[in-house]
This record gives sequence, structure tokens and C-alpha cells, in this order.
Amino acid sequence: MKRLLAFFGLLVCLLAVLAMAQLKQIQVPDALMLRFPDVSADSIVFVYAGDIWIVPKEGGLARQLSSPKGEEAFPKFSPDGQMIAFSGNYDGNIDVYLMPAVGGSPKRLTHHSATDLVVEWYPDGENILYRSQMESPSYRFNRFFKQPVEGGMPLSLPLPYGELASFSPDGNRMAFQFISLEFRTWKRYRGGMASDLWLYDFVKNTSEKITDFEGTDALPMWHKDTIYFLSDRDELKKLNIWAYELATKKTRQVTKFKEY
Repeated sequence: MKRLLAFFGLLVCLLAVLAMAQLKQIQVPDALMLRFPDVSADSIVFVYAGDIWIVPKEGGLARQLSSPKGEEAFPKFSPDGQMIAFSGNYDGNIDVYLMPAVGGSPKRLTHHSATDLVVEWYPDGENILYRSQMESPSYRFNRFFKQPVEGGMPLSLPLPYGELASFSPDGNRMAFQFISLEFRTWKRYRGGMASDLWLYDFVKNTSEKITDFEGTDALPMWHKDTIYFLSDRDELKKLNIWAYELATKKTRQVTKFKEY
């Protein structure tokens, strides 16, 4: 009898341990597929499992901001960090939405049947830059559009193509790329769809090519007098962060990852 009781006691303990492990696994998921991060003064917003999450910059527990049946992508903080613009698919079509950074009901800003993907906020905090095929004669490329956060009709920018971009602090210029391979799985690509970076001047209505590399120069990120971007121009042909100095027009390597 004692052996039987000891056996049942051990079985109960084992089941309790398994239950705790399973509960812990549910509470702390193995979140290895975090995508589309953006940073404000004190928080990081990102997408996990098709929903938007937010976490303090210093670390801690992430909080889920969205949980509808549709998927969200490309969340971007407003300049003051109070609002988040994102692309959401709630009724079979991807459009631009807006919601408070603390969470809440989203406000729909675009209503075209084409796919509308958020690119960036204008520095004034009153407009959002997004890309869409709604005026493109081919599904193979997008154009840039300026959307007021208060609603209304979007304004198409005077550029024939546009994918990713970042504004200068004063909003008078924009670093951008015509072609984007962000949804491709190509590595060390050197073909005709390899992207370069350009500068567009809104005041002068002029553009200037600032990179001319046979591989990938992509994802411009304008900070003060420097434009950071991704490139596989090093000897290992691995994507790393590089910097383009506007004053000297020279590039320098920032990160030196060798494997991924």
C-alpha cells in the first residue's frame, strides 16, 4: 500500500510539473518571429503573429495592442509617440489605419481596393506616407501617397515609383528607393532588381542618386545628417547596416555581422 501511495504521489508531482511547464510555455511564448519594429522616445512597437505589440525600450513585458481576426503590419509611431499608423486587413483588403499608442479602436484612413502599406510619418505629425498600386499601370510597382491623419483624399507624390523612404528632420527632403526586395528570399542578389538609394527635394522638385552598388542598398533611415541603410556590399556579401554621410557623401560600415 505504501508503495502504491508513493507511486500515485510521484505521478501527481510529475503531472503538476508538466502542467506548470505548459502554463509557462503559454505565458512566455518562444517569440522568434518579431517583425516590423519601430521606436519612439520610450517604447518599441512590433508585429508578432499578425498582431501589434508594444514594449518599453528598457525591456520588460510586451503588451498586445491588437487582437482582431485580420492581420496588421508596418506599425509606425507618430513623431510625438502618441499615435501608431499601421496597415491592417480587416475586411479582405489592406488599408492604412490609425490608433493611440496606448491601444484603442483603429481609425481607417484609406479606402481604395489596392494594397496600402504604411511607409513613414511626415515630420509634422499631420500626414502619413504610404505606398500603393492604386495609380500604377502594373502590379509590379508602387507609388508614394501622402495621407492626412484627419482624413480626406490622399495626394500622390511626383515620383513614378516608390517603396521605402525616410524624411529629413525638416521634412524638405526624403531618402527613398524605387525598388524593394523586402518580401523576397533572395540573398547576395546582383540582378536588375537590386535597389539603390535616392534623395528627393520637395522644395526644388529634384532627385539625386546617392548609391550606385550592384547589390542591395535598402531601407533608408534618416537621422540628423546621416542616412543609415542596409547593404551587402562587404566582402562577405552579408546584409549589414551602413551609413551615408550627407556632408562628405561617403559611406561607412556600422555593423559587421558575418553569418546572417
